[in-house]
Amino acid sequence: MVIVADNPSVLVLESDPGLQRLFDTVLRRDAFEPIFVEDGEAAVHLLARRDVAALIVDVSLAASSLEVGSRRGIGFLHYLQREKPLLLQHVVVLSGLVPRDVPQDLPNVFLFLRKPFELDELRAAIRACARVEASVQF
Repeated sequence: MVIVADNPSVLVLESDPGLQRLFDTVLRRDAFEPIFVEDGEAAVHLLARRDVAALIVDVSLAASSLEVGSRRGIGFLHYLQREKPLLLQHVVVLSGLVPRDVPQDLPNVFLFLRKPFELDELRAAIRACARVEASVQF
């Protein structure tokens, strides 16, 4: 179940240390507790043990070694679509892909932000999708 507590957790799938520091600062400013993972498999393992209020997923990293790993970085999102579909309403996808290169089978998520994005836009998206109510167990 997605839980919105005093300091709700946000899973961040990002391997760039500079972006991790930026997300850490931005999320903590809004009273979120960021949890960083560097690949889709680590994200899957974390979701098996922990509830999160929102997810930030860089599609270039989302594949890791999941079965659709080489398909433009959407392996983790396809995992969510198959195994935890209600969690997709809590996902903000970040991508540097130009619109024509975005995979047609990208699952529907809360928001798709194209890089470069405005920090205020990301902050508003995370606050909004962390508050999306879910009435079923993930």
